[in-house]
Amino acid sequence: MQAVALRISGAKAMFYKVKVAGTRDTLLDETGSHYFHQPHIRGSVDFIFAHRRDDTGFSFVNCKINGTGRIYLGRAWGNYSRAIYSNCYFENINPAGWTDWNGKQQCL
Repeated sequence: MQAVALRISGAKAMFYKVKVAGTRDTLLDETGSHYFHQPHIRGSVDFIFAHRRDDTGFSFVNCKINGTGRIYLGRAWGNYSRAIYSNCYFENINPAGWTDWNGKQQCL
């Protein structure tokens, strides 16, 4: 079992100005639809993640995404990994954007 800072498993949860900090596997969005308004989510590796599902994904709108060193926007763990970034400010992002899990080509 993973030691996550926040695990969400339920329908239609909403978080307002929440601050979640951890190192690895910080926020587990396990099941259901969830909305975060003006959150501050911080971690080192794989800090926002979910179980792979073919009909869901993450949407990041009006966000500031940065880090120390070159960071990736995501790492595909399976065939259904997806994220949408809209009107976001990016800093220190690796030009490739995404990387594959353990070097395996998992998405196109």
